[in-house]
Amino acid sequence: MTPTDDLFTRADGLVGDALASVADGRLDDAAELLEVATDMFAAAAGSEHPEVAHCLVLRARLARDAGRLDDAERAARSAVAIAEAHVGLDGALLRLRVQAWAERAAIAFAQGRLDDAAEQVAAALGLCADDEAPALLHQLGLVLHHQGRYPEAERRWRRALVLLEGAAGADYRALQQAIVERSLGALRDLRGRAAEAEVLVQRAVALAELPRRATSEAGGDTRLEALVSALGDAEVEAAFMRSCLGAALAAQDKLPAAAAELTVALASQEASLGAAHLDVALTVYYLAYVRLQEGHLDEAEALCSRAAAATAPLGPDHARALSIRRLAEAIEAARADRTSPGIRSLTGVPRRASKL
Repeated sequence: MTPTDDLFTRADGLVGDALASVADGRLDDAAELLEVATDMFAAAAGSEHPEVAHCLVLRARLARDAGRLDDAERAARSAVAIAEAHVGLDGALLRLRVQAWAERAAIAFAQGRLDDAAEQVAAALGLCADDEAPALLHQLGLVLHHQGRYPEAERRWRRALVLLEGAAGADYRALQQAIVERSLGALRDLRGRAAEAEVLVQRAVALAELPRRATSEAGGDTRLEALVSALGDAEVEAAFMRSCLGAALAAQDKLPAAAAELTVALASQEASLGAAHLDVALTVYYLAYVRLQEGHLDEAEALCSRAAAATAPLGPDHARALSIRRLAEAIEAARADRTSPGIRSLTGVPRRASKL
């Protein structure tokens, strides 16, 4: 074995160590290991080697989940540039290009850059294999939903459900169906059809909580899929769907049931994602709304402040920041007894496609 081969092998081992660190909840350690592995792959095989891009996609995903969106964007841009240098190749390299574009789209979506997100996920869709299309269609639907293009979003989600009917892996299919149906439920809620939304999201929760091996059944064993598995993505999705169910119940003034679902969701999310994660902040926001409607103003104010702190990196004009500010104003008005005990609608759209 040459020194170069040895360096490449050691770098590959560091990626495995990073995935193990994620599985153990040591995300900072994983990020450091992936950074070292990136440099080692570049030293062994050149900075344009696909393994460098693989590491960058993994680093972008970790940074996005941690809310470090600028770091995630830099890593994803570099990954796309490397992947695009291999245009014309197929198989694993084509899949790498799809993953890099999809990750850039997810980051743009999290930053509120919706036009960029739509362009990037469209690029991924133009390259993807059939088994990758449902998740990307869901991702595109989320972007369209945020842009107010609701019929177009619904068409993408219904197309994803059709494609999932023939997808391999029953557990993978159930989880992806749950994700799409949760989003359709959010759309029903937005259109004032809260009862229909509750039914859809209840079904989504039931599907997501089935025993599963989502990534191993999805038809590929890429490192990104291994990372998603290590992050416990199925469990994260199930908790997020319970949060969405709580929101659907709150929209119908079923406040005790909403509080119960949100409390369970929040405990699960905090355990798996940490207290400062953006998805946790959304559940905290929903629970603050419920507490406001129940008249528990001190608790509502504390929860609202926590949600505001967690979403501060998104900027004051981000949709979530605006919703939280509106809720804070409603709490203040309720304290001054100037109006009714709260606001009568919730705003907030589910996050990722690939988790997004």
